[in-house]
Amino acid sequence: MAKDLNSDNSSHVNSNSKQNFKQEESVLQSEKALLFIINNIPGNIAYVGIDDLRYKFVNKLFEKNFKRSYDEIVGKHIREIIGESNYQYALKYIDEVRAGRSASYENEFTIKDGKRWISVNYVPGFNSQGKVEGIMVLSYDITERKQMEKELIASTKRLELATESGRLGIWDWDLVNDSMVWNDRMFELYGISRNTFSNNIDAWVTGLHQDDKQRAIDECDIAIEGKQDFNTTFRVMHPDGTIVHIKADGMVIRDNNGKAIRMTGINRDISEQKRMEEMLFNSQKLESLGLLAGGIAHDFNNLLGGIFGYIDLANARSQDENVSRYLSKATGAIDRARGLTQQLLTFAKGGTPIKKVQTLFPFLMETAQFALSGSSVSCQYDIQDELLKCSFDKNQLGQVFDNIIINAQQAMPYGRVINITARNITLNKNEHPALESGNYVKISIQDSGIGIPLNYLSRIFDPFFTTKPKGHGLGLATCYSIVTRHDGCIVAESEPGKGSTFHIYLPSFSESPIAES
Repeated sequence: MAKDLNSDNSSHVNSNSKQNFKQEESVLQSEKALLFIINNIPGNIAYVGIDDLRYKFVNKLFEKNFKRSYDEIVGKHIREIIGESNYQYALKYIDEVRAGRSASYENEFTIKDGKRWISVNYVPGFNSQGKVEGIMVLSYDITERKQMEKELIASTKRLELATESGRLGIWDWDLVNDSMVWNDRMFELYGISRNTFSNNIDAWVTGLHQDDKQRAIDECDIAIEGKQDFNTTFRVMHPDGTIVHIKADGMVIRDNNGKAIRMTGINRDISEQKRMEEMLFNSQKLESLGLLAGGIAHDFNNLLGGIFGYIDLANARSQDENVSRYLSKATGAIDRARGLTQQLLTFAKGGTPIKKVQTLFPFLMETAQFALSGSSVSCQYDIQDELLKCSFDKNQLGQVFDNIIINAQQAMPYGRVINITARNITLNKNEHPALESGNYVKISIQDSGIGIPLNYLSRIFDPFFTTKPKGHGLGLATCYSIVTRHDGCIVAESEPGKGSTFHIYLPSFSESPIAES
């Protein structure tokens, strides 16, 4: 019986030994699998004691990245591996782990082969009593990512600089959700603020000039349909009435099925370019008119001379007072006709100014006072001290000032004041669309009259364009031609109901080689 019991006990012991062996083998296999995983995770893994802050374990990648073997790391204090400065930086995060909380940070570490950016994650390791006994450190080398971020930031800054330098408005339109994003320059171009921005296509449509609106919308739709690129020009009308000429370029982005889902592009202010084109066009029109006027005016002047001579002879021989009176009136009419031919001759070669270097003041004051004599309008002057001299023809420039002053007086039938200012200015290259770089005197003549309608402003220097019932449309065209022949420029600004300002630029001279006449 005892033998049988011993036999049974022996079998039971053998059975338990086999079971324990299998469990140990299973645990060993699990540990090997876990170690394999830890060593092949694409990150640095280490376990550090919470009290002594010494390494208890590191994986293979940790050894590789820190250029040290397992035995050179395990047992060492973390400051010996990561360096004093990095250790001091990490202490506040270690305190977080001591309190039972995870922590993470990014920092630039100095290791054997130089500086590397590392992303560090600290996870508290708890024992069976729930007390923190260690820190699981998970870290990743993010140097390449940081370099890419740095390059992206630099690229973005370069793009922003280029965009800002080019004064480009950038827009992005989500066609699916009809949501639109603008940069700051776009709000400047359209004269609105972010507070009034509708965040959709309505913001663009609302800003379009009425005469350009349908064409611009149609060209946008055609681009979305894929029939042509969005490359166009149009005008924008600000809420205050300011008109801006825009050059727009856009690109349509499509999904895999070819459906348009986004549209992005740039807007550029080409108002100065348009003004320059208009000024060039005006100069070409005046040049063409000059060729015509030169021939007609000379021939007409000769005919008037002959007519005047015969009338004068007839008047001398006439004994009838009534006839003499009529002949005198005819002579007066011929004089007025001669005045008109003189204006026409201004456009022709015969109107070339006879210039002398001289002062503009008090000549301009005297011209203005004479033009306003007998009216209820007065002038107020703001003239810079030591205003530079200019080279000009007094008769022709007097005609310019006289014409503009009379127009200003007529725009203020109930009186008030005309403000005349004069300044020495220096223009840099490309600062003014119609003038070379150099020194100029800028004369501004400002009234507070009825103003000029916006749709007329671009045409006021056109020959024969006038809004006056009895005007012939040569006054401002003559002014334009005279100032241009003086190598200067004349431009107008106006707002209906608030008045007009004419700016005249004349080349200036710091010294006067010719005495004032």
